Amino acid sequence: MPKLDGYTLSFPLLGGKLISDPHGMDVKSVIGTCFYIGNGFYITAGHVMKEAIEFDFFALGVTESLQPWSPFKIEEWETNEDLDVSVFRTEHIIKKAFPWTDKYVDSLVDVLITGYPHALSKEPPGIFRRDFKGYIITRRPYYRLKAIPNIYELSIPCPRGISGAFVLDNVTGKICGIVIGTDKSELDLHYITEDSIEKDGKTIYHKTETSTYGIAVTSKDILQAEFRILGGSFSNFLREQNLLD
Repeated sequence: MPKLDGYTLSFPLLGGKLISDPHGMDVKSVIGTCFYIGNGFYITAGHVMKEAIEFDFFALGVTESLQPWSPFKIEEWETNEDLDVSVFRTEHIIKKAFPWTDKYVDSLVDVLITGYPHALSKEPPGIFRRDFKGYIITRRPYYRLKAIPNIYELSIPCPRGISGAFVLDNVTGKICGIVIGTDKSELDLHYITEDSIEKDGKTIYHKTETSTYGIAVTSKDILQAEFRILGGSFSNFLREQNLLD
Protein backbone atom coordinates (compact mmCIF):
# COMPACT_ATOMS: atom_id res chain seq x y z
CA MET A 1 0.00 0.00 0.00
CA PRO A 2 1.53 3.36 -1.00
CA LYS A 3 2.06 5.88 1.79
CA LEU A 4 -0.30 8.86 1.58
CA ASP A 5 1.07 12.13 2.93
CA GLY A 6 -2.25 13.72 2.07
CA TYR A 7 -1.77 17.43 2.67
CA THR A 8 1.39 17.51 0.52
CA LEU A 9 -0.06 15.43 -2.33
CA SER A 10 -3.70 16.51 -2.55
CA PHE A 11 -4.83 20.12 -2.48
CA PRO A 12 -8.11 22.06 -2.29
CA LEU A 13 -9.11 24.53 -4.98
CA LEU A 14 -10.47 27.58 -3.15
CA GLY A 15 -12.91 30.28 -4.19
CA GLY A 16 -13.50 33.58 -2.40
CA LYS A 17 -12.09 37.09 -2.11
CA LEU A 18 -8.56 38.44 -1.88
CA ILE A 19 -8.02 40.37 1.40
CA SER A 20 -5.16 42.00 3.30
CA ASP A 21 -5.28 39.37 6.06
CA PRO A 22 -1.95 37.52 6.59
CA HIS A 23 -3.53 34.44 5.03
CA GLY A 24 -4.54 36.57 2.03
CA MET A 25 -7.97 35.14 1.28
CA ASP A 26 -11.52 35.06 2.58
CA VAL A 27 -12.49 31.51 1.59
CA LYS A 28 -16.13 31.12 0.59
CA SER A 29 -15.96 27.66 -0.94
CA VAL A 30 -13.76 24.59 -1.33
CA ILE A 31 -14.71 24.00 -4.95
CA GLY A 32 -12.84 20.78 -5.59
CA THR A 33 -9.61 18.84 -5.30
CA CYS A 34 -6.41 18.91 -7.37
CA PHE A 35 -2.98 17.32 -7.31
CA TYR A 36 0.55 17.93 -8.57
CA ILE A 37 1.83 16.65 -11.93
CA GLY A 38 5.27 18.31 -11.98
CA ASN A 39 7.04 21.48 -13.15
CA GLY A 40 4.61 23.78 -11.29
CA PHE A 41 1.49 22.26 -12.87
CA TYR A 42 -1.57 20.69 -11.25
CA ILE A 43 -4.60 18.85 -12.58
CA THR A 44 -8.27 18.86 -11.57
CA ALA A 45 -11.71 18.23 -13.04
CA GLY A 46 -12.77 20.62 -15.78
CA HIS A 47 -16.07 21.53 -14.12
CA VAL A 48 -14.17 22.45 -10.94
CA MET A 49 -12.12 25.03 -12.83
CA LYS A 50 -15.24 26.28 -14.61
CA GLU A 51 -16.84 27.02 -11.24
CA ALA A 52 -13.62 28.45 -9.76
CA ILE A 53 -13.25 31.22 -12.34
CA GLU A 54 -16.66 32.60 -11.36
CA PHE A 55 -15.23 33.76 -8.00
CA ASP A 56 -13.54 37.12 -7.47
CA PHE A 57 -10.38 35.21 -6.53
CA PHE A 58 -9.54 31.53 -6.80
CA ALA A 59 -6.41 29.76 -5.67
CA LEU A 60 -4.61 26.59 -4.72
CA GLY A 61 -4.81 26.01 -0.97
CA VAL A 62 -1.60 24.89 0.75
CA THR A 63 -0.79 23.93 4.33
CA GLU A 64 2.39 22.43 5.73
CA SER A 65 3.15 21.08 9.21
CA LEU A 66 -0.35 21.98 10.46
CA GLN A 67 0.19 25.66 9.62
CA PRO A 68 -2.75 27.87 8.51
CA TRP A 69 -3.81 27.55 4.89
CA SER A 70 -2.15 29.83 2.35
CA PRO A 71 -3.56 30.63 -1.11
CA PHE A 72 -1.41 30.40 -4.23
CA LYS A 73 -2.81 32.28 -7.20
CA ILE A 74 -3.51 30.24 -10.30
CA GLU A 75 -1.42 31.84 -13.03
CA GLU A 76 -2.83 30.12 -16.12
CA TRP A 77 -5.10 27.21 -16.92
CA GLU A 78 -6.45 25.16 -19.79
CA THR A 79 -9.53 22.93 -19.84
CA ASN A 80 -10.38 19.97 -22.01
CA GLU A 81 -14.17 19.97 -21.79
CA ASP A 82 -14.45 16.79 -23.85
CA LEU A 83 -12.78 14.88 -20.99
CA ASP A 84 -13.78 17.18 -18.09
CA VAL A 85 -10.12 17.73 -17.15
CA SER A 86 -8.22 20.97 -16.50
CA VAL A 87 -4.53 21.69 -15.91
CA PHE A 88 -3.15 24.85 -14.33
CA ARG A 89 0.06 26.43 -13.07
CA THR A 90 0.94 28.12 -9.78
CA GLU A 91 4.12 29.26 -8.04
CA HIS A 92 3.82 26.45 -5.50
CA ILE A 93 6.26 23.78 -6.65
CA ILE A 94 6.74 20.54 -4.76
CA LYS A 95 9.27 17.76 -5.18
CA LYS A 96 7.10 14.67 -5.35
CA ALA A 97 4.15 13.40 -7.32
CA PHE A 98 2.61 10.00 -7.98
CA PRO A 99 3.47 8.15 -11.20
CA TRP A 100 0.70 7.33 -13.69
CA THR A 101 -0.32 4.13 -15.45
CA ASP A 102 -1.12 3.92 -19.16
CA LYS A 103 -3.11 0.70 -18.69
CA TYR A 104 -6.71 0.04 -17.70
CA VAL A 105 -7.23 -1.36 -14.22
CA ASP A 106 -9.42 -4.41 -13.67
CA SER A 107 -12.63 -4.53 -11.66
CA LEU A 108 -12.31 -5.21 -7.90
CA VAL A 109 -8.83 -3.69 -7.74
CA ASP A 110 -8.45 -1.68 -4.52
CA VAL A 111 -8.04 2.09 -4.97
CA LEU A 112 -7.38 5.09 -2.73
CA ILE A 113 -8.77 8.62 -3.04
CA THR A 114 -7.83 11.63 -0.94
CA GLY A 115 -9.58 14.99 -1.33
CA TYR A 116 -11.79 17.72 0.05
CA PRO A 117 -15.51 16.82 -0.02
CA HIS A 118 -17.59 19.16 2.19
CA ALA A 119 -14.23 20.29 3.55
CA LEU A 120 -14.91 23.89 4.65
CA SER A 121 -15.67 24.25 8.34
CA LYS A 122 -16.98 27.60 9.61
CA GLU A 123 -16.94 27.00 13.37
CA PRO A 124 -14.14 26.54 14.15
CA PRO A 125 -12.76 27.70 10.80
CA GLY A 126 -10.75 25.11 8.93
CA ILE A 127 -10.35 22.97 5.83
CA PHE A 128 -10.21 19.23 6.36
CA ARG A 129 -9.04 16.49 4.01
CA ARG A 130 -10.86 13.16 3.81
CA ASP A 131 -9.38 9.86 2.67
CA PHE A 132 -11.30 6.96 1.10
CA LYS A 133 -10.47 3.35 0.30
CA GLY A 134 -12.59 1.22 -2.01
CA TYR A 135 -12.47 -0.66 -5.29
CA ILE A 136 -13.33 -0.40 -8.96
CA ILE A 137 -16.81 -1.70 -9.79
CA THR A 138 -16.50 -1.65 -13.57
CA ARG A 139 -15.14 0.26 -16.58
CA ARG A 140 -17.48 1.59 -19.28
CA PRO A 141 -17.86 4.37 -21.89
CA TYR A 142 -19.27 7.65 -20.59
CA TYR A 143 -21.59 9.21 -23.14
CA ARG A 144 -22.21 12.47 -21.25
CA LEU A 145 -18.81 13.75 -22.35
CA LYS A 146 -18.09 14.54 -25.99
CA ALA A 147 -14.95 12.41 -26.14
CA ILE A 148 -16.90 9.43 -24.76
CA PRO A 149 -13.98 8.47 -22.51
CA ASN A 150 -13.82 5.31 -20.46
CA ILE A 151 -14.68 5.81 -16.83
CA TYR A 152 -14.40 3.70 -13.70
CA GLU A 153 -17.41 3.25 -11.47
CA LEU A 154 -16.14 3.32 -7.88
CA SER A 155 -17.42 1.83 -4.64
CA ILE A 156 -16.30 5.08 -2.99
CA PRO A 157 -18.80 7.94 -2.57
CA CYS A 158 -17.65 11.04 -4.46
CA PRO A 159 -19.65 14.03 -3.13
CA ARG A 160 -19.14 17.70 -3.96
CA GLY A 161 -15.58 18.86 -3.35
CA ILE A 162 -13.75 15.65 -4.22
CA SER A 163 -13.97 16.10 -8.01
CA GLY A 164 -10.44 16.41 -9.36
CA ALA A 165 -8.91 13.96 -6.88
CA PHE A 166 -6.58 11.21 -8.04
CA VAL A 167 -7.66 7.57 -8.06
CA LEU A 168 -4.63 5.61 -6.91
CA ASP A 169 -4.13 1.90 -7.64
CA ASN A 170 -3.45 0.50 -4.16
CA VAL A 171 -1.26 -2.29 -5.57
CA THR A 172 1.03 -0.43 -7.98
CA GLY A 173 0.93 3.01 -6.32
CA LYS A 174 0.14 4.62 -9.69
CA ILE A 175 -2.64 7.03 -10.65
CA CYS A 176 -5.26 5.26 -12.74
CA GLY A 177 -7.93 7.99 -12.98
CA ILE A 178 -9.35 11.36 -11.92
CA VAL A 179 -12.64 11.72 -10.06
CA ILE A 180 -15.29 13.72 -11.94
CA GLY A 181 -18.28 13.18 -9.65
CA THR A 182 -21.12 10.80 -8.91
CA ASP A 183 -23.44 8.89 -11.22
CA LYS A 184 -26.38 6.58 -10.70
CA SER A 185 -28.30 3.76 -12.33
CA GLU A 186 -32.08 3.47 -12.02
CA LEU A 187 -34.28 0.45 -12.62
CA ASP A 188 -38.04 0.66 -12.99
CA LEU A 189 -39.48 -1.97 -10.67
CA HIS A 190 -43.18 -1.58 -11.38
CA TYR A 191 -46.04 0.83 -11.91
CA ILE A 192 -49.22 0.86 -9.82
CA THR A 193 -52.34 2.49 -11.24
CA GLU A 194 -55.19 3.48 -8.92
CA ASP A 195 -58.30 5.62 -9.15
CA SER A 196 -57.67 9.08 -7.77
CA ILE A 197 -59.73 10.08 -4.75
CA GLU A 198 -59.11 13.82 -5.09
CA LYS A 199 -60.30 14.19 -8.66
CA ASP A 200 -61.32 12.27 -11.72
CA GLY A 201 -58.60 10.43 -13.53
CA LYS A 202 -55.83 8.15 -12.41
CA THR A 203 -52.67 8.50 -10.34
CA ILE A 204 -49.60 6.52 -11.37
CA TYR A 205 -47.18 5.53 -8.62
CA HIS A 206 -43.71 4.96 -10.07
CA LYS A 207 -41.28 2.85 -8.02
CA THR A 208 -37.58 2.66 -8.88
CA GLU A 209 -34.40 1.17 -7.43
CA THR A 210 -31.27 3.36 -7.60
CA SER A 211 -27.54 2.60 -7.31
CA THR A 212 -25.16 5.54 -6.73
CA TYR A 213 -21.39 5.42 -7.19
CA GLY A 214 -18.40 7.65 -7.77
CA ILE A 215 -17.00 7.95 -11.29
CA ALA A 216 -13.51 8.73 -12.60
CA VAL A 217 -12.08 9.25 -16.08
CA THR A 218 -9.39 6.64 -16.71
CA SER A 219 -5.76 7.68 -16.88
CA LYS A 220 -5.37 5.91 -20.23
CA ASP A 221 -7.96 8.22 -21.80
CA ILE A 222 -6.51 11.37 -20.20
CA LEU A 223 -3.02 10.56 -21.45
CA GLN A 224 -4.16 11.06 -25.04
CA ALA A 225 -5.18 14.68 -24.43
CA GLU A 226 -3.27 17.69 -25.79
CA PHE A 227 -2.64 20.80 -23.69
CA ARG A 228 -1.10 23.94 -25.11
CA ILE A 229 0.28 25.07 -21.74
CA LEU A 230 2.02 21.71 -21.32
CA GLY A 231 3.60 21.98 -24.73
CA GLY A 232 1.84 19.01 -26.30
CA SER A 233 0.40 15.70 -25.19
CA PHE A 234 -0.23 14.97 -21.55
CA SER A 235 1.60 11.66 -21.83
CA ASN A 236 4.79 13.33 -23.14
CA PHE A 237 4.64 15.89 -20.35
CA LEU A 238 4.45 13.15 -17.71
CA ARG A 239 7.36 11.28 -19.31
CA GLU A 240 9.45 14.46 -19.09
CA GLN A 241 8.65 14.54 -15.34
CA ASN A 242 9.57 10.81 -15.01
CA LEU A 243 5.97 10.08 -13.97
CA LEU A 244 5.13 7.73 -16.85
CA ASP A 245 7.12 4.80 -18.21
